[in-house]
Amino acid sequence: FLGVLVVIGILFLTGVGESYYPAIVVGLISAILASLFSTLNKKYIQNENSISVSVIELFSGFLFITLMLPLIAMYIPQNAWLPTPNDWIYLLVLGIFCTSVAYVLALNSLKELSAFIANLSVNLEPVYGILLAVWLLNEDQDLNLSFYIGTSIILLAVVLHPVLTKVQKRRGKQSIEPS
Repeated sequence: FLGVLVVIGILFLTGVGESYYPAIVVGLISAILASLFSTLNKKYIQNENSISVSVIELFSGFLFITLMLPLIAMYIPQNAWLPTPNDWIYLLVLGIFCTSVAYVLALNSLKELSAFIANLSVNLEPVYGILLAVWLLNEDQDLNLSFYIGTSIILLAVVLHPVLTKVQKRRGKQSIEPS
């Protein structure tokens, strides 16, 4: 039910144009995979060291991207994506501090938080970004009524989830939240 609400919210945000359908499908697949990833992380982090899990997952991503490089090289001119020496410094800082350290901390938080709450904090980042852009930069001229309706529907689904979970627990039913 809540997933349907989110899809309806997305349709309002995008204006339901046919040109958006492939992006919506890719976004939904991405959301499903991200949920699966968080749920599996929650399961594995209970018995494993977060640094070990992080190394395995990040190395797997590195290996996948390395194997994809020949395909990428076929479609993108070679010089367009090669980092400059100065870029390597930024890439190392971003890779070590903004990815690896943050990822280990996020995995550690899964020992105390549910996968839902962890996903929620990450998935609401665009909302925080939009609100900050409106507040700090007065960047709301492109936001129409459909945007506000869609955002409200998505936020309603987010707020309803813990309420419905609590109601189901009181009734003695299993929670709708995967742990």
